[in-house]
Amino acid sequence: MLRRLDFENDAVAWRAANPSSFGYHHGPVPYWHQQQLANAVETANQPLPFPPITVSKVNTGVCDVELDGTGSMCGTVFHNQPSLRRHLRDAHPGAAHNPTRVNVGIMEKLHGENAIKRWVLTGGWRDAGYVREPGRGPEGGLVAQYADACERIAGEDAEFRNKFGGVFHRRIMQESPDFQPGRKARARPRQPAAPAAQPSPPRAGPSPSARPRNRQGGQGRVRDVRAQEAIFVSDDEDGEDAGVMDEQSP
Repeated sequence: MLRRLDFENDAVAWRAANPSSFGYHHGPVPYWHQQQLANAVETANQPLPFPPITVSKVNTGVCDVELDGTGSMCGTVFHNQPSLRRHLRDAHPGAAHNPTRVNVGIMEKLHGENAIKRWVLTGGWRDAGYVREPGRGPEGGLVAQYADACERIAGEDAEFRNKFGGVFHRRIMQESPDFQPGRKARARPRQPAAPAAQPSPPRAGPSPSARPRNRQGGQGRVRDVRAQEAIFVSDDEDGEDAGVMDEQSP
């Protein structure tokens, strides 16, 4: 279980760097792709003035690429690193180097966890601007774990709460605890219910209420049969219709 000293220490609260020597662990990750394209036209064979950056493999699990130069980040949530890498390559081409497939080392893990702890502790995660609201981030991810721990510690330790605050999850989680990332983007407007099917009116012949009651025994039944035959005849070929009517005629 994470304790106060896991957050309030020199390595985390005051010195954790982002980016570290291993790359960005959280956002905002600058995206110079549009500027690169503009400069490429003017400086044809010159090196790109803003080379792609490196995103560490120890990250939040949220796409923290800045989209418009105002600090607003993408916000798409991923539950595994291969999916995040594909997203960076396809949705933000040129933003970041393709990460190596080498396993995460001890030092990268340490630097990454400290940087993300500091981001949560100091309110960066809580107040960051996203185009797509990430909510808690990936379920079981580092930001969710650290925000849970900080809120628990703040509830137990008044000194910690007075120094860092009591809310570390994003604001949406205070307003809607059941919020799921991407839910609003996938939601579709509710379609009105289809009207109940109405029975089709008879195409020919009198309605049942218009038919004479059976006051004369078999005569009434003959009339009903003839009405049904008239409906049947109207749906068949002319030649066959005439034959049926001739056979049924008195």
